[in-house]
Amino acid sequence: MSDTIQARVMALLEGYPDTMRKIGVYRYELEYTASVTPDEVIGSMNFTHSDGIGTVTGHISNKTAYIAMHYHEKAEALTEEATGKLAARLWDMEQERDRLHFYVSLLPPRQRKVIRLHYFAGKSRDEVCELLKIASSTYDKNRKKGIELLCGMYADASEVRKA
Repeated sequence: MSDTIQARVMALLEGYPDTMRKIGVYRYELEYTASVTPDEVIGSMNFTHSDGIGTVTGHISNKTAYIAMHYHEKAEALTEEATGKLAARLWDMEQERDRLHFYVSLLPPRQRKVIRLHYFAGKSRDEVCELLKIASSTYDKNRKKGIELLCGMYADASEVRKA
C-alpha cells in the first residue's frame, strides 16, 4: 500500500467534519449568492487612476466612461464567475465525500460501524467501544483493518483511472 494513498485516506477521514462544514457553507453561498453590485463596481473605479495614485484628478478617460456605461454587465459577469468557481469546488467536494461514503459502505459490518462512528459521527474510541460493546483491542483491529481496506479501494480506483 502506497504511503501517499494512506495519507490521502487518513486526510479524508480526519478532515471529514471540516469537509461537511465546507459543503454546508458552499451550498448556502450558492443558494444565497452574494453578488457584486453595480455600486461596488463604480466604487472600485473611484479609487483607481491610470497613474496609480488612487485619486481622481478631474480627467475621465474613455475607459472609465465605457466601464461606467457597462457596469451592470460587469457586475453580472463577476457574480457569474464567482458562482461558477464556487459550484465547481462544491461539486468536487461532494464527489469526494460520496466516494468515501460508498467505499466505507463496502467494508465488513464491524469495520464499517467503527469507521462511521469514529470519523463520521465524531465519537471517541471509548464511546465507539461502549456503543458497539467491544473491547478497545477489537476497536483498534477493526479501525486498522478498515483503513487498510479503504486504502486498497482507493489504490484500485487509482489504477482504474490510469488505464
